[in-house]
Amino acid sequence: MTVHYFIGRTGTGKTETMHDDIIRQSKEDPSGQPIILLVPDQMTFISEQKLIKKHTIGLQRAQVYSFPRLARRILQEQGGLTHTFLQKQGMHVLLRKVMEEHKSDFKLFTKSSDTPGFIENMDTMLKEFQRYNVEPGHINEIKEKTEQKTVQTANDKILSDKLSDILLLWEKMESEMEGRFIGLEDYLPMLRDKLPYSNMLEGCRIYLDGFHSFTPQEMEILLMLVNKAEQTTIALTMDQAHIQQDTHALDLFKETADTFHLLQQMSADKEQHVRLFEAEEDKDERHEDLRHLEANFEKRPIHVRNQSPNVQMWSPANKRVEVDHTARTILEKVKEDGYRFKDIAVMARSIGDYDDLLQTSFRDHGIPLFTDQTKKMEHHPVLEFLRSVLEWLTESWRYEAVFRAVKTDMLFPAADDWEACRKNMDRLENYVLAYGIKEKHWKSKDKWSFTRFRTSAGEDYERSRTEEQIEQLINEQKELLKERILPLEKRLKKGTTVEDYTAALYRFMEELNIPEKLEKLRDIALEHGDLTKAGEHEQVWGELIELFDQIVEVAGDEKMSMTRYRKLLEAGLESLLFRLVPPAIDQVSAADMERSRLEDVKLLFVLGVNEGVLPSTMDEDGILGDEDRRWFEESGVSLAHTSSQKLLNESFLVYRALSLPSRELYISYPLANEKGEAQQPSILISQLKNMLPGIKEEFIFAEPQEFESEAQEAAFVHSSRRTLSQLIYQLQRWKSGESISDLWWGVYNWYVQSPEAHPDFVKGMQSIFYKNKAYPLTEQMSTQLYGTSLKASVSRVEQFEKCAFAHFASYGLRLKERDTYTLEAPDIGQFFHAALKDITEAIQREGKEWKDISEQDCREKAAHAVEQLAPKVQREILSSSAKHAFVQKKLQETITRASLVMRRQSIQSAFSPIALEVAFGEHQDLPPMTFTLENGTKMEIAGRIDRVDRAEGSEGVLLRVIDYKSSVKDIRLSEVYFGLALQMLVYLDIVMTYAEEWIGEKADPAGILYFHIHDPFVSVMDESAEDIEERLFKEYKMKGLIADNEESVRLMDTDLKEGHSTTIPARMKKNGELSKTGSTISRENFQAVHQFIQQKLLDAGERIMHGAVEINPYKIGNDTACTFCSFRPVCQFDQQFEANHFRVLKADNETIKKELLGEGEPPDEKNKKD
Repeated sequence: MTVHYFIGRTGTGKTETMHDDIIRQSKEDPSGQPIILLVPDQMTFISEQKLIKKHTIGLQRAQVYSFPRLARRILQEQGGLTHTFLQKQGMHVLLRKVMEEHKSDFKLFTKSSDTPGFIENMDTMLKEFQRYNVEPGHINEIKEKTEQKTVQTANDKILSDKLSDILLLWEKMESEMEGRFIGLEDYLPMLRDKLPYSNMLEGCRIYLDGFHSFTPQEMEILLMLVNKAEQTTIALTMDQAHIQQDTHALDLFKETADTFHLLQQMSADKEQHVRLFEAEEDKDERHEDLRHLEANFEKRPIHVRNQSPNVQMWSPANKRVEVDHTARTILEKVKEDGYRFKDIAVMARSIGDYDDLLQTSFRDHGIPLFTDQTKKMEHHPVLEFLRSVLEWLTESWRYEAVFRAVKTDMLFPAADDWEACRKNMDRLENYVLAYGIKEKHWKSKDKWSFTRFRTSAGEDYERSRTEEQIEQLINEQKELLKERILPLEKRLKKGTTVEDYTAALYRFMEELNIPEKLEKLRDIALEHGDLTKAGEHEQVWGELIELFDQIVEVAGDEKMSMTRYRKLLEAGLESLLFRLVPPAIDQVSAADMERSRLEDVKLLFVLGVNEGVLPSTMDEDGILGDEDRRWFEESGVSLAHTSSQKLLNESFLVYRALSLPSRELYISYPLANEKGEAQQPSILISQLKNMLPGIKEEFIFAEPQEFESEAQEAAFVHSSRRTLSQLIYQLQRWKSGESISDLWWGVYNWYVQSPEAHPDFVKGMQSIFYKNKAYPLTEQMSTQLYGTSLKASVSRVEQFEKCAFAHFASYGLRLKERDTYTLEAPDIGQFFHAALKDITEAIQREGKEWKDISEQDCREKAAHAVEQLAPKVQREILSSSAKHAFVQKKLQETITRASLVMRRQSIQSAFSPIALEVAFGEHQDLPPMTFTLENGTKMEIAGRIDRVDRAEGSEGVLLRVIDYKSSVKDIRLSEVYFGLALQMLVYLDIVMTYAEEWIGEKADPAGILYFHIHDPFVSVMDESAEDIEERLFKEYKMKGLIADNEESVRLMDTDLKEGHSTTIPARMKKNGELSKTGSTISRENFQAVHQFIQQKLLDAGERIMHGAVEINPYKIGNDTACTFCSFRPVCQFDQQFEANHFRVLKADNETIKKELLGEGEPPDEKNKKD
C-alpha cells in the first residue's frame, strides 16, 4: 500500500513514464492483477489510444477508467445496479416534472423555472452538492442563519428564499428517486460502499494522471483505492519548489500543490515516495524557445530569452482575418515543413466563440478539422420535428409549428424526391399564409378553394384551369399532412398517462420510418465527405429511444395534460448531446483551454488572446452566485470555486496551453470583434514580450495586397477555393484601375490552362465583368411572353415607364410577392371603391341623386354596403378576429364620413354621377384605346373609371372624371410628361373620344379629380361643432386638373363667389374671374395632352414588343422607382455595377410647354395652390 507521486512541470515526462511502467508490467506478467489508469472523462479516449499504440499486441491487464466508469465496473462485479440509471436527460425530465408539480410552492423560482437553461443550472447545482458531500441539513442551517440575522438585507431575503426553494426541490427529488433511480452522481457513493469488497482491486496497481484537484467525493474514493491497491501512483503538474512549502493564492501551481499536500496528509499512514521530474535536454523534444517559456512562465524577476523564432505573435484586423490567416499558415506548414494535420492544434479560451468561423474557413481551405467540444442535439432535424409536432398539436395547428415540422423533411417518404416534395409543400405554405388557415380549416372535411384574387369586392370573374390545378395540388398536400398527423392526435387524445403519450410518439416515429430517413441523411453526409455530420445522424435514433425509455421510467404511470408532457419532453430534448470522437486520423484539433486534454501537439495556435477573454473575466452563472458561495464557505461548507477563485486559476490554464506544443507556438489577438469594436491585447501579450523581447510580432491584414512582402502575399495562394476568391477579388481591383502583383497573373494563367477542371473559375471570371445588365428580349420571345395582341392597362404602361425590368418581372415573368393573410392598402382601396359604388347605385335605384338623400340615409346606406362587402375583403379577414372587427368598424366610419362629404359636395355642385366603374376595353362599356405597332401587333389599352360626372353648360355637356384614392394624390404635369401618371388623362381621353356614342352627344372636358377617402383628424381649440364640421369638410377638397372655364368651375362649386373653393382646386379673383393656377388647363391644352399621351402609349408599346427589359429605374428628386418596388431582390439593382444607374428625369417648363401642352402656357407648379 505505497503511494508514489510523480511531481514535475508540464513536459517533463510524467505521463510517458507512467505509460512505460504500465506497458512494462503488462509485458512482464500479462495475466497479473489489473493495472488501472484513472483519468478525467475527457482523457479516456486519448489515453487508451496512446497505450494501444505503444503496446501493439493488445492490453489485457491495463484498463483505462474515469471515476464514473470505474464505479460502473465495480458495481457490475459486486452488484448494486438494481435501480434504474437516469442519464442526464432522465434527470432533466424528473427535475421538470417535480418543478411543475410544486411550482406554486416556490418563493423565488416560480417564474424563473421556465427560463431557458434553468433546468440545466439546477441539475449542475445538485450535482455539485453531491460531489462536495453537501447535505440538505447544511443548507437548512445556512437558511436559518440568514433568517435569524438581526438586520436582514434584501440579499439575505433572496438567499433565504432561494435556499428554501432548493431544499424543497431537493427533498422532492430525493423522494422521487429513493428506491427507484440512481443518477450519475450516485455512482461514487455506491462505489464507496462496494469498493471494500471488490476482488478486482485487491493488490492492483493504480495510476492517476490528468487531475489537478479532486472533489471531496473523489478524494474519499481515492483514499479507499490507495488502501486496496498494492501501489498507487499519482502524477501532478507542479514545480518541485512547492513540495515543502505552502503556496500563495497567486502561485501558478496553487491548485495542484494544495491537492498534493492534502493527499500526503490523508495518506500519512502509508508509505509515500516522491519522484521528481525535470526536463532533460537530451530527451526533451521541445524546442528551446518553448522549453524556456514553460520553465520560466511564472518566474519573477522575468527570465529573458532574446531570440525566439519558434514563438510568434499576430495582431489580426479581426477574428475572421485571424482564423483565415491561421488556416493559411497551417497549409504552409504542412506543405513546407512536413507537418501532419494531426500534429497541429488550435486553442482558445472558449472554442465555441470561434467554432463557426473555424468550420467555414477550414472547409474553404481544405483543412480537416475536429472540434473537441460538446454539441447539443436539440437542433437536429429529427428532434426539431418532434418538438414542432407537439407544438403543432398542443397549440391549435399554428402555422409556424406546422411548417417548421414540414421543413425538417421527416414527413416525406424516404424513397421520394425530397426536393420535389418541398416544392409542393411550398405551394401549400403559400396558401396557408394567404388564407389565414387555422385549426378549424385543417380539420374541415370541405375542400379548400383557391382564387387568384385577394379581394372580390366589386369583381366578377371566372376561374381558370390553372386555378383548378393549384387547388387540386393544395388539397392533395393538405390531405397528405392530415393522414400523417391526425392518427397521432387521436392517440394522444385517448392517452392519459406519460407512457401513453410516449408510446404514441414512438409509434408515430416508426410509422414515418424515421430510422430509414436518418440513414438517408447519413449517406448524404458521407457523399459530401462530412464524417462528423454522418456520425451525428447515426446517434440520434438511439438517443431518442433512450430518452423515451427514461421518460417512461420517471413518470410512466402519471396522468398529466399534453402541455405538461410537452414540457417534460422538451427538458429531455434540450439535454441530449452528441458524443463525438475524432472521425479521422489526420486532422487538426480545435480545443477549449479548460476542458480539453490534447497530446502530442507539435504546432499550436492560441486565438483570441484579448483583454477580458484570456484571462477570462468570470461571470457569475448558475443558481448560486459568489455571495451565496461565500455564505456556504463561512458556514464551513465547501463548494466549487467562486468566480474570483476561478480567475486565480486562469494563469494555470494559460500555462498548460502554452506548454502544450513541442515545436512552434503562434499567439494572436484580434484588434476588433465581430461588431467592429476595438479590442485590447491581453496582459499575457506584454508578459510574453518581456520574456521573449525578440519575439516576432506581425500585423495581419485582411487583404493580400496590404502586405509588403511578396512571400506573405503568396501565402494566399494554395490549392483551395479561397485562392480562387482571392484571384477574383484581385482582378476586380485591376479592372477598377488598381495595380496588382504579377503573382496573381500567374495564378490566373494556371486556372486558364485547365478551366474545365475548375468550373468555378469560369463563373468567377464572369462575375468580374458582370454589369447586372438585362439584355433585350428577342421579338419572338416578346411575342411568346406578351402575345400577338398586347392588352395593357394604363398602370401597366406607367410601370414600364418607371422601370422596364419591373414591368418585365410583373407582366412577363408574372412574379408576385408572397401573399399573406393581412389587410393591405390595396384591399382597403378596393373595398372603398366597391362601397361607394354600391351606395351610389342604391341612390340611383331610388331615382335620386346624392343631394337628395339625408344624412341618416348616408349612414344607413354606408352601414349596409360595409355589411355586404366585408365578407368579400381579403378572404373574409374582417370576420377573423376581434381586432379586425374593430377595423371593420373604423372602415365603416370612413365610408360614412366620405358619403356625408359626397352628399354635401353634390349639394353645392351642378355635376352628378352618370356612371360608376365604367369599364373600357373589348366587350366593355366603352371601346379600348387601340394602336397598331410597327410589327403589326395590336395594342389595346383597357381599364376601369371609378366615376364620371355630368353637367349641362351653356355650350353643351361637360364631363369630369373622378378617381377614388385611399391616400393623398395629385396630378403633376412633369410626371405626366415622363409617362409616370397617365391614368386620369387617359380616362378623360376615353370619355371624350366616345362621348357621342356613349351619352348621345358630344361633350367638353371639365376636369379630372382625385377624391381622397379617409377619416381626417383636425386640431381644435374652442371651436363650435359647425366650425369643426367645416374644417373636416375642407379636408376632402379634391385635387387634380380642371378646365380653365369659368362656367365649368362655377358648375362644380355653385357656392364659389370669391377666393378658394372648398371642393375643387380653383380660386376666383375679386373681380369674379377665374385665377389661372397650376391646376387649370385650357381646352387647347387638353387637346395637346391627348396627342402627347397617344404618342406616349404608342412608344411604350413599341418598346415593350421590341423586348425592352433594361434595369432603368427613374429618379425625380428623392423619389425613385425602387422605393416601394417588390422586385429589388430580383433585379439586384446596385449603383456599384457599371450598368446600374438611376434614370434621372428632369424637364423645365419650356420643354413641358412645347411637348406636352403644345403652345399653351404651362402651369407653374411652384405656384400651385389648393
